[in-house]
Amino acid sequence: MVLMPMQNQTKPFTPGKDQRLLLRLSFALLALALVIIGFLIFLNSRQTQSSQLQPPQLQVPVAAYQDFIEQQFALARYEKTFELRQQYYSQFMGALEDSWFAINRKEQAELAAAMHQLAKSYYGLEPFLDSSGRHYLKKRIAEFQRTMNRLSAEATDQPLKLKDKQATNELIEALQDYLYPLLFESTAQ
Repeated sequence: MVLMPMQNQTKPFTPGKDQRLLLRLSFALLALALVIIGFLIFLNSRQTQSSQLQPPQLQVPVAAYQDFIEQQFALARYEKTFELRQQYYSQFMGALEDSWFAINRKEQAELAAAMHQLAKSYYGLEPFLDSSGRHYLKKRIAEFQRTMNRLSAEATDQPLKLKDKQATNELIEALQDYLYPLLFESTAQ
């Protein structure tokens, strides 16, 4: 085999007229694509900046909406717990009244049951009270129990007096005046 020298190796490649047109058109499309991509990147960065930094006129509706959501959550929570509050409140107040009736009838077993019901209903109310409310209520319950024990001891020796009933009513009213607004009025707002 004999190798023949190639004559086209020394000549540079020159595209034809159609090839030059296609080459120029592809460069123009490539440049246009780069400009469009750059513009889209610019728009995206502007949108990201504007969504991160909310204008003041947008911050007000967002804050109002957050307040609305929090109010709706508080209202839903109040509605869900209302029945429990009502149940334990009525048991608590009933135990207060039952203790007076037990003393009036001179029934120690009924008085013990009423005091036990008072403690149980207090523990039912406890989750709905803050720490100062729990402390205040414990002090008032202890005062009520001391009064009931004193009246129970006195009732065995002599009949109960009207002032004893008035003192008991004052204690019951003080507990009612304290508990009712705390459980049913302040959380509804």
